[in-house]
Amino acid sequence: KDAARPFVVAVDAVEVRAVGTSFAVQRRATEVEVLVTTGRVAVDRLPVTGGAASPAPQTVAMLEAGNRTLVEVAAMAPAPVVEALSPAEMGQRLAWRVPRLEFTRTPLAEAVPMINRHSAIKLALADEAVGRVQISGMLRVDNVESLFHLLEMEHGIKAERRNAGEVVLRAGR
Repeated sequence: KDAARPFVVAVDAVEVRAVGTSFAVQRRATEVEVLVTTGRVAVDRLPVTGGAASPAPQTVAMLEAGNRTLVEVAAMAPAPVVEALSPAEMGQRLAWRVPRLEFTRTPLAEAVPMINRHSAIKLALADEAVGRVQISGMLRVDNVESLFHLLEMEHGIKAERRNAGEVVLRAGR
């Protein structure tokens, strides 16, 4: 964070300037979508010039966390509309940012360290036999609950929750 050097994303004639925040910008055919996850951003439109000195950008929207806007790229486009998104909508629109892991007959002993690198929940194996169980499929690392469900239904392995985000995978009793 440095007020003298703000973080700016420029897409065509649209600039998105961070004001202590995190956000996503997506270029579409005729517009730029801006989603703010934390803090605020200023969305500026750059004037179209024919080689003359460039006038200063014009701020067309200020977005707070949980807001979204679509800015048309056309030079004379109307001011963008800012809309609030529910947490579920925000999660759907930003799902591309969540790492996914793909496993094909991968032993849990190999899969668990990969999952632990990306997940807030840390997994441990109760014993070597559980580590030999093979899994196949695609896993979003922000949804290890689906893995727990699969392991219990297919292999009788229980997810035993410990303190502060630690889970031990143990053969069912």
